[in-house]
Amino acid sequence: MNVEEIKVLFSSSDITSAVIIDDANDDLPTAQAVSNKIAEWDLFEEARTDADDVLLKASYSGADGDPTTVRNDDAYVQAVYALRDQLEADAKAIFQTYEDGRSSDLQRVEIIEAYLIEAGLKVSRLGTEFKNDVGDADLVVIDLYLGSLQDDDAKNKSEMGLRAVMHSRQVAPPLVLLISNNGALPDLRNSYRDKVKLLESGFRILQKSELDDVTSLGRQLGRLAENKNQTQAFAAFLTALDEGVDKAKTRTMEAMRQLKLSDIAQVRQLLLDHEEEKTGTYLVDLFDRSLQHEIECEPEIIETARAINDIDIPHYAPHVSGSPDLPQMVARALTRGFERWKPSDEGAVSLKFGDVLLIKGEKASKHGKRPNNRAFQVEHGSAVLVITAACDLVNAGSREPVNSVLFLVGEIVSIGLDSWKYPDDGRTYAFQLDDGLRCIKWDTKNIRTVNWALIDKQIGSNRARFIGRLREDHATSLQQKTLSSIGRVGMAATLPASIPVDVEAYVVGVDGKPLQITVDGLNDGGTVFVGTKGKRSLTLTERGCDELARALAEVPPGSVAQSSRGRFRTSREQSDARLRAGLPLSPKLKVDAPQKVPDPEAKGDPCIHTYWGDLDRDEVLSAQDQKKLGLILNLIPTAGL
Repeated sequence: MNVEEIKVLFSSSDITSAVIIDDANDDLPTAQAVSNKIAEWDLFEEARTDADDVLLKASYSGADGDPTTVRNDDAYVQAVYALRDQLEADAKAIFQTYEDGRSSDLQRVEIIEAYLIEAGLKVSRLGTEFKNDVGDADLVVIDLYLGSLQDDDAKNKSEMGLRAVMHSRQVAPPLVLLISNNGALPDLRNSYRDKVKLLESGFRILQKSELDDVTSLGRQLGRLAENKNQTQAFAAFLTALDEGVDKAKTRTMEAMRQLKLSDIAQVRQLLLDHEEEKTGTYLVDLFDRSLQHEIECEPEIIETARAINDIDIPHYAPHVSGSPDLPQMVARALTRGFERWKPSDEGAVSLKFGDVLLIKGEKASKHGKRPNNRAFQVEHGSAVLVITAACDLVNAGSREPVNSVLFLVGEIVSIGLDSWKYPDDGRTYAFQLDDGLRCIKWDTKNIRTVNWALIDKQIGSNRARFIGRLREDHATSLQQKTLSSIGRVGMAATLPASIPVDVEAYVVGVDGKPLQITVDGLNDGGTVFVGTKGKRSLTLTERGCDELARALAEVPPGSVAQSSRGRFRTSREQSDARLRAGLPLSPKLKVDAPQKVPDPEAKGDPCIHTYWGDLDRDEVLSAQDQKKLGLILNLIPTAGL
């Protein structure tokens, strides 16, 4: 985006003011900024004259104190700095590196300031003590290190100061652009974001070296402005949720404290004894449901959630590609926490509705193959789910238990493009096992009934092992799919899968073979999201998109095959916008059937083609393909999540 487009976007998003926070904006250095100039300080102190002492004591009364102590005092350092041109001893050498660095940083600050002013914003400069001066600025541009030494203290000053600002403006947080000279900025961005508690959509980074060309600055500012309303709506919801959950917890605890032991005894006698339910377990469930009820009674939570319904949320590149956070969230939504399902040491086996067991086969033969488990009649490594009604699982007391337990059989598979689908059969899309996240494909036509004696024996011999418990609504849905008695129980939409991939970029070389483009940003990898009805899309990191766009712009047209140059020019013009929005992938792109597929959203002949890890660099592309191919992406699935 050029500055005029940014100006229009700022105006439409009601962004009117900005602050630029950089230690270069401070007029005087701190003691920490020159603390590493030990030799220069020693030479200065040795060369101090009586006249120098008079000047310094007039500005700093303790100037005749221990030199190794006073040089750590900001006031003394600033006095020396202010008098450096008047002192007979050489004080300039102490501050030379500081001044050179400050001069360079001020040039960068001036570039940002001039750009923002041209884009119509009111701009203020702030130094290291900025917390109380940010006010209601809509945009904050802040240096990663608020100190010339760029050490942990300088980074902590930036993080903690901005965190205080964000805490004071939780409902309407400013947009944040983090800048730095440090080459490790891309690696530090996530820890900075998390420590400051920034929302991903309202946070971007920019190397100061990129300011030599304001195109990168405009791109990042444009992305921030595009997401401003959505970011603030989500921030308001999270703030309401944070505060509302605390209120709901307080009310729930007040209600729980009102329970008398006599009340619990009545519940125990009239309900729990009959159902063979443990009192403590029941109380945890009671708290869980009461808390949920109270959360739903918080008007701010519901109102801010409804506000998000009315906002168009665009697709933008995530900061981290291939992160397992989304599948982990799915696992939490579908399964109970370990402490709620872990087996007890009471001796007798107790099964609950929704329990998942991992089944081992019989003893391996001399050839190493393990026969099927004889009790469950399933293959080694299968999973089974308890779908017998909870009230029928009691094994003592006044109610007669069932003689056998009904199990649903499932296959444990890796999470991938082919496993994360939305078919009519039952699946637990993400399940935490010892070696990571897995998907369980339940065969709703494959059930087993096993009597208690065999179950006891299998668990006792470790041929059946508890590995988790599904949440009640998910287990009930699977039960209903299996029994087909009262129809499927509705569930909240399952989150999409995120499959990490390595990404390689190519164009068609003059020899007709794929010519790889070196793009450091693609080392971040990418993510293939899989949604309903097989919908798939590729998302790169922002750095990957930005550097790919720059790399394409730098490819000499003469290095591209003549027949492909038209599509190459189209790729150079359109690929950044398409990839930023999430590149739709054809459902034909499969792990077990790798093939080239075009961008299905492209108008006319597509300019971006995608391979699923099977691109042959040494193969001469057909004449027909050369005419169609502009940018070629080779996606290589990474192992695991």
